[in-house]
Amino acid sequence: MGKLILVAGLLALGCGSSDGGPSAPDQCEAFVQTYCGHVGDCIAQVGCDPTYTRDEEKDSCVTAVRQTIACGNAKAVGPSYSACMKAASSTACTAFGTATQCATPGLPADCKGVILF
Repeated sequence: MGKLILVAGLLALGCGSSDGGPSAPDQCEAFVQTYCGHVGDCIAQVGCDPTYTRDEEKDSCVTAVRQTIACGNAKAVGPSYSACMKAASSTACTAFGTATQCATPGLPADCKGVILF
């Protein structure tokens, strides 16, 4: 399935405060790894591109996301971050279509605008 164009809704401009937990860049990277790991799992399960392994699909997703957002520039995460992380790893694989008709689902609603730059 190659490059994924899913992350535009993830971006938001703003600022926030630190709560002493993981840094915003770390939380952004955790989102990328969680989301792309699930994408890799689903694409492999659906069989969208049998020439790619699950790990190759995940790596392709991570590369695409990193070309769109720079987690190192994240200032905060929005209040729906926890719900976003849960949704990012639980989107039904049927949302990716079938082996003969693959689809690119959008980001879960809780993930839209969750990373603040």
